[in-house]
Amino acid sequence: MAISELECKWHFAPSSGGIDQGPNEAMSELFKKEPYESLVRESIQNSLDAVQDRSKPVHVVFRWKRLTEANCPGLFSIRDHFQECINFWNNQPAKDKFEPKIRYIDENAVGGMFCLEVSDSNTSGMDYRPEDHSCPFYSFVRSAGNSSKAMNSAGGSYGFGKAAYYNVSRISTVLVSTQTSEGKNFFEGVSSICTHKYEGKKRTHVGYYDNNDGEPVTDIDRIPKRFKRDEPGTSVFIAGVDQNEGYEDIVSAVLTHFWLSILEGKLTVSIKLNNEGNLFTAEEALEINGDTLDDLIYKTFTDEQDNIRGHSNPRPYYEAVKLADSDKSHILIKDYLPSLGNVRFYVKRDKHAADRISYMRSPRMLVCNKTNSTGYGFYGVFICDDEKGNEILRHTENPSHSEWDWKNCPPIYKPAGKNALNEKQEFIDQALIRIFSSNGAEFLNIAGLDEFLYIPTAYEEIEDFDTQAFTGTPTGQVQEEGTSSTTELNDPKPFSAPAPEEKTSTGHVLVNYRSTAENAELGELYSGHTTKPRRGHGEGEPTSKLPSQPHEESEERGKVGTYAYPIEVNYRSFAQVEDGKVYHVIIIHSEIEVEDGQVVIFTGGEQDDERIRVVDSSIGSVIDNTVYGLQLHPGKNTLRIRLADDMKHAIKLEAYENK
Repeated sequence: MAISELECKWHFAPSSGGIDQGPNEAMSELFKKEPYESLVRESIQNSLDAVQDRSKPVHVVFRWKRLTEANCPGLFSIRDHFQECINFWNNQPAKDKFEPKIRYIDENAVGGMFCLEVSDSNTSGMDYRPEDHSCPFYSFVRSAGNSSKAMNSAGGSYGFGKAAYYNVSRISTVLVSTQTSEGKNFFEGVSSICTHKYEGKKRTHVGYYDNNDGEPVTDIDRIPKRFKRDEPGTSVFIAGVDQNEGYEDIVSAVLTHFWLSILEGKLTVSIKLNNEGNLFTAEEALEINGDTLDDLIYKTFTDEQDNIRGHSNPRPYYEAVKLADSDKSHILIKDYLPSLGNVRFYVKRDKHAADRISYMRSPRMLVCNKTNSTGYGFYGVFICDDEKGNEILRHTENPSHSEWDWKNCPPIYKPAGKNALNEKQEFIDQALIRIFSSNGAEFLNIAGLDEFLYIPTAYEEIEDFDTQAFTGTPTGQVQEEGTSSTTELNDPKPFSAPAPEEKTSTGHVLVNYRSTAENAELGELYSGHTTKPRRGHGEGEPTSKLPSQPHEESEERGKVGTYAYPIEVNYRSFAQVEDGKVYHVIIIHSEIEVEDGQVVIFTGGEQDDERIRVVDSSIGSVIDNTVYGLQLHPGKNTLRIRLADDMKHAIKLEAYENK
């Protein structure tokens, strides 16, 4: 036994019965698709959950080190247990799993086998108390499906995340060394394989590497020097990786999932390459912190858009936060919600964007990116900062912490989880309506002048019209909003062409609102409709139609839900051609404020009204020939649409389809 190993060896306890563990492990499948990305998410999340001094950032280091059999013969003897796993099961799955592990150890026995060390500082370490199944070191090293994180904002609640460490290891082995803030040190290695026989006895599938008869090493002088810590924090050594393996994946994952933690000064990361054999340096470090973040994001992610399915480009979301409130294209909205508490929503307006939102909570780690079906053109970042909200959201996450869904909650948390996620979505929907319902531009109105010339009002964006009332020369400049060219007026010329047709018609808008109502034969409220496609309906396929069963408001016997009533509006419309495409501009005059309305667009045919699919709308969203999510102000409102057939039509406005 090597002196430097201090007599550490493997201990697989005799099996006392129960179910034998085979070669396949179900939970590890959660993290196999992107092993280094999963490792980065899990390890840094664990570090952020254990911060010691909140006035300073947590520091995480990734570095590659070499282990040789000459210095660690007890560690390398895990190959004997791999062989016994093959002998015990004597089937192809066992051979497929353990023969590559044996071959890997044999090939690296002399020259050395690399391990990836993931260590942190400014963290509290993991305490260990014998027989205490709730202490952090026991939960991480000696249990499965158990989490001991006490903070409400803690990232994990399942205890399965440690599988992310084993999936990186080619020999399913990690070693853990920790020092608590009180100065206590603990060390132990662990390997998760399968049930097998060793020295004539059936053994459990999990073994421990230590010099304390299968128990964690608690004496700092008995911890091998290469694994010993000299400051509070935790180091995990993942045995069985190649030199600098996964480097680029680790860099990308840190920037993708933790850019906000780094931007807000809560995290710094060092990634240290191992360059053994290089005459000039044995180690080269990449530092990711507040000073280097901007340059690294732009160098690593050269594309301005995040539009590739299955991947995530953090750049536009990073810009949404970094440039918040710096101009009209970068907006920050804050609010306090009853269930979630303090929340923030950052929006970057971008006409090429896929309307994607990054969702985060207190650890400042990306949970998921989701695409909205709004069609506004934006990137968003939603953050819940509140301790109460984080407790609820934590329970809505799946084991890999990559989604929020109330169905993931334990039964006791399901109602709160469902309510919180609905509250979150309503906040985002209303924020987007506020941002995109008007560009906030100012216009000059001259009383009575619109009787002679067609002049857009404050609700009718100038760039949307081509009235040809003036002629001008392009200047090559753009307006502050960046949406249209500017011109310099030439000398006025006589103008006698008629303005666009302003024939006023009467139509209807359906106003949605929350109420308590019951069935009634003569009720004026409608229900049973939806403004979103049902599962199985493709784009452009209508959902249910109105009207349905009539209702009337009733506080005593009514059912709480979303109901609607039609209002009469005056409108006029005309068509214009822009870049070879036909757009229809509809000027709607509303008597009241409408926060959530919808209309069905019909076109006037020779025999009957026709229904043509709407492919684009300046306000709200579209399904088939229905525009929903309309926000109307008292007075004039402008709705600009494009139809699928790209032809000019007479437009008719209704609240629902009568069939």
